[in-house]
Amino acid sequence: MDLFDIEGPSLCSYTDVAEFTSPNGKKIAKLGYSDCGATTNWQTGINIVDVETGKVFNGFFGLNGKPDNLEVIWESDVKLTLTNFPIENLLWFNQDYFSGVSVEIKSSMANKSIKQD
Repeated sequence: MDLFDIEGPSLCSYTDVAEFTSPNGKKIAKLGYSDCGATTNWQTGINIVDVETGKVFNGFFGLNGKPDNLEVIWESDVKLTLTNFPIENLLWFNQDYFSGVSVEIKSSMANKSIKQD
């Protein structure tokens, strides 16, 4: 927590789970889980790391819980696709164009219910 430029202890813990390197090796998408205590659920997120500068860009994507089948796919050096997760668990989705990466989300077709008469 950063209050008035004073660094204090965080109430949440964050664990990196997997890293996905872009095809050209210049960016790394880091998948991680955060846990803020007994009364909250796990949250899944993605951070982008610029390998050359070490700068970390976060806040792209947040899911409630830990999705078992989430896929993180680099479509190109600058396009990252996140797919195969329950869309109802999506907490937030943002772009940070300063990261040099365009992030796209696609929910799983298995999550879409079509009612037929």
